[in-house]
Amino acid sequence: MLPKFRVWDKVAEDMFTPEVLELDKYGKVTGIFSKGTMFSIEDFELLQSTGLFDKNGAEIFEGDILKVFVLGDEGAIAKVIFKNGMFGIEDDMHGYGYDRGLYSLHQILSLRDAEIIGNKFTHPHLLEEE
Repeated sequence: MLPKFRVWDKVAEDMFTPEVLELDKYGKVTGIFSKGTMFSIEDFELLQSTGLFDKNGAEIFEGDILKVFVLGDEGAIAKVIFKNGMFGIEDDMHGYGYDRGLYSLHQILSLRDAEIIGNKFTHPHLLEEE
């Protein structure tokens, strides 16, 4: 199965799913918008699917912000990252029965329900310390 991606357009500040992604002869990523317009990756950030889904069946991508339910409706707000060869959550679960450090997203979702509540681009305020 090929990896799935979505793309954050840094200029237009918009998220989209490309029809095609490929490497050009210089090793740069290029792609085609769904409307057929070519783009080069310099003004975009590529975000890979984790292959996992939240409690509502929504596909989780790198950069998504999750609410991880620990005690009923109470839970941690956590950003999905790709680090050390895996998708995970780092430090955001501290204080909810977890030590600081990187935890596998698969491990978290096997123990807890989680729901996508935004992403790091359109909802950065969700990640701010109170």
